[in-house]
Amino acid sequence: MQDYKLIACDMDETALTSDLRLTEPTIRAMEKALSGGKHVVFTTGRSYRLTKPYADMVRGMRYALIGTGATGLDLTDEKTLFRHDIDDETIKWILAASAGYDVLPLIFINRDVLCPTWIADR
Repeated sequence: MQDYKLIACDMDETALTSDLRLTEPTIRAMEKALSGGKHVVFTTGRSYRLTKPYADMVRGMRYALIGTGATGLDLTDEKTLFRHDIDDETIKWILAASAGYDVLPLIFINRDVLCPTWIADR
């Protein structure tokens, strides 16, 4: 069996319950892995502001991938480790191609997410 070094956890309805709670058993399991020398990382489509409070609940969690993997953060040092941007023309094409469809257009700018009001209301 291969020894692993990292556990990547999706947040919504995976690490978090359907009512958006991070339960004590989940926190304990994550902290056990962290104290055993593993990295536990939230990987999420969420923004920094929606990820950080949950990461703060887990003693020792240092890293997160936000924006569906577009940005890697060191939460301890508040540093951006990497960021993958999409050029303006591609963004325009994506928005035009998705017009009229029931899709979830989210735009990440640095550590924040912009979305139309109708999405936030859903």
